Amino acid sequence: MWSVGALLSCAAVGLNNKDLAEEIRRVTEPWTAGFSTGTDPEKAANWRWFRVTSNLVLVRVCGVPLDEVKAEMDVDLALLDSFYLEDGWNTFMAEGYNSPQSPYWGLTTLIATALAEDNAFWTAEEQPYPALFLPTLVPAPKQIVSNHPQSNHHFILSPAQFVTWPLKASQAKYSKFTYSSTFTFSVPTGLLIQQITPDSTLALSRDGAETWAVK
Repeated sequence: MWSVGALLSCAAVGLNNKDLAEEIRRVTEPWTAGFSTGTDPEKAANWRWFRVTSNLVLVRVCGVPLDEVKAEMDVDLALLDSFYLEDGWNTFMAEGYNSPQSPYWGLTTLIATALAEDNAFWTAEEQPYPALFLPTLVPAPKQIVSNHPQSNHHFILSPAQFVTWPLKASQAKYSKFTYSSTFTFSVPTGLLIQQITPDSTLALSRDGAETWAVK
């Protein structure tokens, strides 16, 4: 939805074929409006961006007056701003919706190819890649990012992050004490200690090693 909305918005600007523009509006408006009105107004999730984009399509492509959707867009943008924590969003995120179409999301970065040649994206001065990364504290997630100067080894120390959401292997993927670009991490296949195989992890048992809690 985000990709389609963004592409329609860009394509509609400067479209010289009026018949084609009108056909785009005719097909797009009910579909986009249906998505916008079908969004749960109480749902606090990052996909509120989709409704913002849908409303932009209604305004820029379908000719809907901005006043009709501005209040809704302001509410959504205010909610999305509340997710921002220092240098980025916090953990208002999930994995349940990931599917084979997820790579389509990644391709939205190609929208940059539609920017004009004199856009700052293309004209910004290229900076040299740092020869050495010193250990750096990232305040928002409370992580330390480091680089081994003699090897191609980047890693983070992450003592503060703890995920309680019931995602698949959430503790292994998000709550270990360190993650490395060179060494993989284990993901549990069961509840026994030999199935958990806890690396970079503190594992505690309250029932004589029958079950384990990990951090």
